[in-house]
This record gives sequence, C-alpha cells and structure tokens, in this order.
Amino acid sequence: MGFDRTGVRPRRRAFSLVEVVIALAIVGTIAAIVAPRMASRMDRAALDAAAARIGREIELVRERARASSRSATVAIDLARGRLTVAGIELGGIGDGSGVIDVSGSPYGVTIAAANFGGRSGIEIGPYGTPKRSGAIELRRGRDTRILLVSDAGAVSWK
Repeated sequence: MGFDRTGVRPRRRAFSLVEVVIALAIVGTIAAIVAPRMASRMDRAALDAAAARIGREIELVRERARASSRSATVAIDLARGRLTVAGIELGGIGDGSGVIDVSGSPYGVTIAAANFGGRSGIEIGPYGTPKRSGAIELRRGRDTRILLVSDAGAVSWK
C-alpha cells in the first residue's frame, strides 16, 4: 500500500472483535432456527419418496401377478424395514431379488406397522387384486406416512 499526498500511510479499516462476535451470534441464532425446520423437511421428503417407491413396487407386483395369472405375496418385515416379494418373476422388483429396503439410504425410514386384515403382508391374487385392503405406517423422525392399499389394489398415502 502506498502513501497519500501528505506522506502518511493511510490507515486500514478492519472489523473489531465486538463486531465479529455480534455477527457470529446472529449467524448462530439464524442457524439454530433454520436447522430443525430443514431436518423436518428432509424427513417429510424421505417419507414421501419411500411411500412413492413402495406404491410403485406394489403396482409392479400387481401387474406381474395379473400378467402371469399367479398369486404373489409381499411380506413386510417390520424389524428390518423391508418388503419381500414371492410367488412371481422378480426381475426389476426392488433390488432385483424381490427385496424392497426402505430402512437404508436414501430413505432411512422405519416401517412402524402393517395390517392387512390381521396379517402383516399383502396377498395378491392371480387377477392382480389384493385379497385384503390394509395399511402400512412409515416413520422418520417425528413424521409419519400411512400407505393405504384398497381392495382394488390402488395405493395412496397421507
């Protein structure tokens, strides 16, 4: 830095320690307010994605059962957070082996409950319709989604 016309080096402007501490306090307060809201939004997004995935997989199982005129079963493992398909061709369902895992990445969702007429799995007849209607409850954090499977096989969630 050079000298001014009087031959004196100009003084640099800087932030004082008090100004830096106040700025950090403001940023910290804003972060404390925003972080829980963002976490809740992430939980809701993960639940919606998991519900959509399970809905698509159940629809695919229904289509395969109808196309092959064979019954299929979707077993729901609450402890592991998985759905396992049996009774039909499995290619393209879940991870390719008929397992649909929503407990791991990217969902991180817990299957809290499942009830299909007193059973914890979905039985799909050879015409692609479930033998019983029912519900699957998904949880992540404090948020919950309920998947409803109708007698006609339509899947919706709330």
